[in-house]
This record gives sequence, structure tokens and C-alpha cells, in this order.
Amino acid sequence: MRPRLTSAQRPVRLIATGLVSFVAFLTFAPLAQAATPAPKPSTPAKVTTFGIQPASATSRDSRPALVYGVTQGASLKDHVSLVNYSRQPLRLSVYAADATTSTDGTFSLKSGTAKPTETGSWVTLDSKRLVTVPARTDKGPGQVIIPLSVKVPMKATPGDQVAGIVASLIVDGKAKSGAKIKLDQRVATRMYLRVSGKFSPELALDSVKASFGDTVNPIGAGKVTVTYTVRNTGNVRLNFKEEASVSNALSSTQAKPRLITAILSPGNSVSLTTTVDDVRSSAFSKASVKITPVDVKGDANPKSSPVSKSVWFWAAPWTTAVILAALAALVALVAFLAIRARGAKSGSGSDEIDEPVPSVDA
Repeated sequence: MRPRLTSAQRPVRLIATGLVSFVAFLTFAPLAQAATPAPKPSTPAKVTTFGIQPASATSRDSRPALVYGVTQGASLKDHVSLVNYSRQPLRLSVYAADATTSTDGTFSLKSGTAKPTETGSWVTLDSKRLVTVPARTDKGPGQVIIPLSVKVPMKATPGDQVAGIVASLIVDGKAKSGAKIKLDQRVATRMYLRVSGKFSPELALDSVKASFGDTVNPIGAGKVTVTYTVRNTGNVRLNFKEEASVSNALSSTQAKPRLITAILSPGNSVSLTTTVDDVRSSAFSKASVKITPVDVKGDANPKSSPVSKSVWFWAAPWTTAVILAALAALVALVAFLAIRARGAKSGSGSDEIDEPVPSVDA
């Protein structure tokens, strides 16, 4: 025979049963995922019709960039070739520009309207700003050789300096709104100068953040996304190796190390994102990032030390917070009903007073 529940116990049992069912649903119910549409084919890129590259006094050569080792106060001369692959002459604007590394790690050059104030100001081109390059013929592309000179300041900072020689073609275009615009199509050849002196390969690690996702199962595993910023605080260009990991009370997971070939120039920074898979959910986890400087191919730098940084974060899905809140509410409700039941029981005694029964004489 099953025991009969009191009026105070019935709500507690109903609430507990509902919460257990709710937790079981969140833990074991399969997740319905929306189908991801297949990406549409990208529009084919237009064929480049002109270019610029290092050259000798007579023809373009196979150097990938203009690379020099120099001393303070040194002067040097070289050439670049403007190349036209199209069947009509092109009027190109050619100029030297200061270089930088964009936040995604790509090499970037400042606008042609910006006057060079850094390494680009060391370069002088022996030509007018606008150069007409002849059309391609059956013998090959059209070409114009432009001499250049570089004058290194006496107070130049030791280490790597970066600039670029740009060829620009301005064409008419049309915006989505239909308005007429000018399109600036630019290509460039890079220039790296290593000024003699003491070399310091140093990197700094900033703004490390981590977030947990990819699961609603409170006891499941998910993916941790880690973002961070690397700054080149030394005076030489660098690549670096990345190592990321996540640890908590339930697991310790290491992402596959990767080589970042951003060629980070001195003073520049790059923001990156990496992922660590199969991390067990836990209330508190620690994400760690270690970066080790790596020389750019062809460079020889003094040995440098890796840098690392960690951050604590909540590594549990939102369902865990819901379950904890529900359990806290259950405990509070059980305590409330228990106190209420105890009070009702203590007040259930009789308030009547026994009176003497009068005797009856026979």
C-alpha cells in the first residue's frame, strides 16, 4: 500500500518531478539543427592587366621583393618594372608609400594621397608621377623600367623598415545606387630594409578573450573560441607560432599548434582567432595562449623567448545556468513549504476546555 501524501507534500513532489523531467530533456534530447545552405560560387576574379615588380636596368627580374641590408646614411639604387598585359596603353600613377600590417595580418600600404613620412620618404623615383605603359604585343607585355634611389637617414632606427612602390590605375565605376565613382586599382612591390645595429625580436600578447559554444548539453563537450592580439614590440619583422589550450576540472585540451606567417613589422599588430575543440563544459575554465617568435625566411635574429597569457571564463552552456536557477528555486520552495507545514501542524491542537460533569443523585 502506497503512503498517502499530505497536502503540503503534493506540490513539492509535482515540482520536483517536473524539474527532473526538464533537466533530463535538456541533457539527453537531440538537438534539431537547421540545414546550412550550400555557399554560392564566388564570382571569378578579373584578370590583372598590369603589375609592378623588381627589375634590372633592362628588364624585370625574379626577385619577390626589394630587400636590402643597409647602414645609417647609406645610399643605394635599383629599378622597378611597370608591366602592361592589356592590348591598350595604360596611364599609371607610380609612387612610394609607407607600409603597415592590417589587423588581419595582411600587408597594406597607405593611400596615394598620404605623403610618406616614414620609410616611404626615403625613396625617390626617377620618373613623373604618371607614366604611360605601352600595350602588350605579340612579343610580350608592355614595359617601362623606372630607376629608384634610397637614402637612409643618419638617425635611422636599427632593425627592419618597410615600404612599398605602388602602381595605380584610376578607372570610372558605378556604385550600387547608380552614382558614378572613381575606382583606384593598386598593385605594389614590397621594400624591406634592414638597418644595421642591435636587433630585438620581441612580441607582446594582449586582449586574450575566450567564449564557449556549440552545445546546450550541460554535461557535453563544445568548442572554445579564443581571440587575442599580438604586437611587435621589437625592431625586426617576425612570424610566430601559436599554441592555444583550455583546461578545467574535467578536461585539458590542446589545439593543434600553427605557424602564423603574418610577417609582422615593428610597431604593428594583428588580431587573431583560434578554436579549441572537444572542451568539456565546466563552470570555470582557463584559456591559455602562447606565442613564440619565428624568424622570417632569410633573416637571422637573436634568440627570443615566447610569451603567454591566460584568461578565466565561464565554459558551460546556458542550459547549465537554467538548471542551477531551477534547482535553487526548488530548494527555496521546499524550504518554504516545509516551514508552512510545520506551522500548520503546531496549530492543529484543540482549544476546548474540559468542564466537570455534574453528578446526579440517585
